Amino acid sequence: MQATVVRRPSGSFGDGYSATRSVWLAVALAMAGLVCVAAWSLTSPGSDDGSSTVVGGVVDSSPEIAAVATASRDARVAVGESFAGTWVDDGGQLQVAGTSVDALAGVASDAVSAQVVEFSLSQLNAAVDVLNADLSAPDSRLRALSTGWSVNVIENRVDVETADQGSVADVLRSVGVDERLVRFVPPVERQTLQGPDSREEFDGHFGWSGWWSGPSPASGCSMGAPVVGGFVSAAHCLIETGTLVGFVGTPGTVGQVEQSLYNENIDGLFVRLDAPHTVDPVVPAIQGGAAIPILGLAEAPVGAEVCKIGLATGRTCGKITARNSTVGDLNHPYIGQITTDICAVPGDSGGILMWGNQVQGVVSTGNRNDGTCSTTSEFTPINPLLDRFNVDLMTPNGPVPHLDNYEPISTFEEAVPTLGGETSA
Repeated sequence: MQATVVRRPSGSFGDGYSATRSVWLAVALAMAGLVCVAAWSLTSPGSDDGSSTVVGGVVDSSPEIAAVATASRDARVAVGESFAGTWVDDGGQLQVAGTSVDALAGVASDAVSAQVVEFSLSQLNAAVDVLNADLSAPDSRLRALSTGWSVNVIENRVDVETADQGSVADVLRSVGVDERLVRFVPPVERQTLQGPDSREEFDGHFGWSGWWSGPSPASGCSMGAPVVGGFVSAAHCLIETGTLVGFVGTPGTVGQVEQSLYNENIDGLFVRLDAPHTVDPVVPAIQGGAAIPILGLAEAPVGAEVCKIGLATGRTCGKITARNSTVGDLNHPYIGQITTDICAVPGDSGGILMWGNQVQGVVSTGNRNDGTCSTTSEFTPINPLLDRFNVDLMTPNGPVPHLDNYEPISTFEEAVPTLGGETSA
């Protein structure tokens, strides 16, 4: 069967997809979605709770994840500068978007559907950079007008959350962002999700896979990604470097915060553990799931099914809905976030986000702070954190370095106003 490239009409975002689904890709996506994970274990000296033992068999989903990740990565390379993103649709088909018909013709197949869109991913990301730059200005109007924005590759737009479209449109014109790049969506109020502010309450309420900051009162958060020498978690849990931390259920302190990116509006920190404390890079079998080793850092496309593990809600799963999101209190926003529809509540902050056995990020914010499930939650992506902290992911097979071609985090640096481009043939 010959695959075709679908050209979207300007301003149209229908579901007309081309090409027949590939069996191997559909199976890969289904398995990737099913292999959600639970909280991985802590190993401290003298521990006798069996936390270092893999229970219920180990699931290795890396071949299926690799199939999807490879197809997405190859599409990015093949489409080049006109690349506009990849996502998994509701039927399990991998979609690739770009602004060039010729470039997309080289990737369209039975396994991959290709769509021609108006704007490249670099143009959408550049628009986010401009909006972020406005937030860094003392007289920023967007702080009061919006609750955040993100790149929506499915709609080929930057989603800007606001209840005042007219005023935000004025700001867009003043900073030089082409309004055609933007889609207005309802505002979403968010909060960070750190847990109780005393160690006693934290230990008694949760009791597994967490850490607290000291000395007192303590702020409780969930464990993030195991790395060589310690672990990575959320910076809003503990802003100051040098502060001592402890494990839930372990007497005394076990290490300290060595690096934090809080002051750079990136919600990530690195805790260096004192010897002989370590973190076991295997997700134990809980909530009916099998044990899963943490194996890598392949980035999941939008639409992929992912699972987070947190102290408050354990394992909850959903889909990635956007990347490169700027969210939170826009007086101190977090940039470059992954947006999902996963349930998260206070106490889940810092918890790990997984795609099968591939680490995606750590819990940052959610739109509920009253103990009920968030319907929108954000995560700080893991690859930029490992890069900045100069640490490697720890796996049962040894250290794994960050990806060289990961999706970059936007900055607050002075941005060049971006204008919309035209679809090329």
